[in-house]
Amino acid sequence: MTLKKNVPTKIIVHHTADTLGGPQFEKVNAYHRTLNFPVSSLGYFTGYHYLIERDGTVKRARLDSDEGAHTIGQNTESIGIGLAGHFDYQQPTAEQKRSLGQLCYELSQKYTIPLERIAGHRTYRSTTCPGANLSDDTARYAILSHQLSLIEKILLWILKKLGL
Repeated sequence: MTLKKNVPTKIIVHHTADTLGGPQFEKVNAYHRTLNFPVSSLGYFTGYHYLIERDGTVKRARLDSDEGAHTIGQNTESIGIGLAGHFDYQQPTAEQKRSLGQLCYELSQKYTIPLERIAGHRTYRSTTCPGANLSDDTARYAILSHQLSLIEKILLWILKKLGL
């Protein structure tokens, strides 16, 4: 199967719906292979472009320009980000939120994606994904938190340079 070109205009957030601990990237890749998802140009079957493990590690499964396999009808105009966990029953970790904010910030800057075009899978399909404990605003708040962190670092650097 030949991949179509992806032109990102939105970011869609998912959860893996797996409550078991430990890294999930390889597990998701193996599962998505059984679903016959198209292989990415990076050699993975994982439908998301990125997967954020519970420790905050970001794993890349697809180039941003690769067609996704995460949301029917949206895979050639979106970046799919999956978070390890089942957020109907668990909470995302602080590390996941931090990585989600940084990744969404970088992607939104790179592709000029406004905050209101960052949403959960449930926005486009009848599902609870990314879970009851991960609101559609979580990614937006994580971006704002990331931006505040950058501002704090700049202010501290300025104060240090001024000797204050």
